[in-house]
Amino acid sequence: MAIERNIIFIYPISSVLKSLKDELEKENTSVIYELDSISEYIQIIGIVEHSITFSSDIKKTEGYLRKCKKLIIKKTNKNYLVQENNIAAHIFRKYERAGLNEVLLENSTVKSLVYKINMFFTPFEQAQKLEEEAKNKAVTGDMKLDSSMKTKEELRSTERQRVEKTIDISDDFGELNTSQNKSGFDADFMFGGDSQKDLELKANKTDSSMLKSPYDNYKRKQVAQFVAVDIEKKMKKANFVPVEKELINNNHR
Repeated sequence: MAIERNIIFIYPISSVLKSLKDELEKENTSVIYELDSISEYIQIIGIVEHSITFSSDIKKTEGYLRKCKKLIIKKTNKNYLVQENNIAAHIFRKYERAGLNEVLLENSTVKSLVYKINMFFTPFEQAQKLEEEAKNKAVTGDMKLDSSMKTKEELRSTERQRVEKTIDISDDFGELNTSQNKSGFDADFMFGGDSQKDLELKANKTDSSMLKSPYDNYKRKQVAQFVAVDIEKKMKKANFVPVEKELINNNHR
């Protein structure tokens, strides 16, 4: 967004200022304010960011300089007084301390005044342009970085998908095999070959020589000579005599 060229004329204005205003209206590159009172000027100068004020009446000039000193003394504002003749040095110093920048003569040309306007606003416009270019470069750089990061993430995602489709197992020739088993369980790999053939029952090849050993006969002999203990003979029997009479001391009656 370009800065506004705010040009303020405080009436009454001289003939050269009238010609300047007409020229600026033809160019249509500036925002022109025509003010009669100092109160109006106070309202305008408080909201504009960059401005040039032209006046030719000494009393109104002294009035707005005194009341708006804190605002117009900023570097973003310029103040010109146009007179038929130069004013006294001590008066100019007083106005200068209040914010007046220069006293221009009535015989100044419109071209020279337009030049002063351009010289004031151009540095601000160039600074803003450079700032906007820097912001655009920063945004473009962020977009490129974000795009680069997305590209790298897409490559990593593609690589992960490729690896997931390939089982990291090599056969006897060192070639990778592709798994068609959705469950992720490879029976041929787990049992070392054809799963259907290897899962068939095979004859027991256990050595049976241990069944005919002397140790086995000794164990069999021990089992044949085992004598169980007759527990019933050791049990004692007793005769139970039920109570026929009521207990004498019955605390629960």
